[in-house]
Amino acid sequence: MKPQMKFLPVYAAAICMLMGACAQLQSGSDPVVVRAEQTQTISKDTLDAFVTYERNNDATLRALNPQIHTYANYVRAHGQQWLRTLQAEKLAYKNNRTGENKANLLTAVAVLQEAVKQIGIYMSQAQAGVH
Repeated sequence: MKPQMKFLPVYAAAICMLMGACAQLQSGSDPVVVRAEQTQTISKDTLDAFVTYERNNDATLRALNPQIHTYANYVRAHGQQWLRTLQAEKLAYKNNRTGENKANLLTAVAVLQEAVKQIGIYMSQAQAGVH
């Protein structure tokens, strides 16, 4: 059975976000907050789409690479907490722009960007396995 490739538009948007080429900053915007908000939006959509895609194509993806299923379960277990942490750190930074709060926010951003990057790797494998 061939996997449904409806995931690809979300995957493309996630790659765009990771490359930093999706949006220009408005004058006066804090680039740390803007990047956090972009990461939050794209990551949520990407995580949701990935776990749904994996669930809908479980047998095919397990045959292709069992680690896709393992990673999808890891995202199911931790993804919502990653997003909540990003939101909390973003609010903390907006309320008190200290170096420590900035570092915490950037760490939360990096965690989600790494998750999206890993999803991209697995989706590339899935797409290559479809052909």
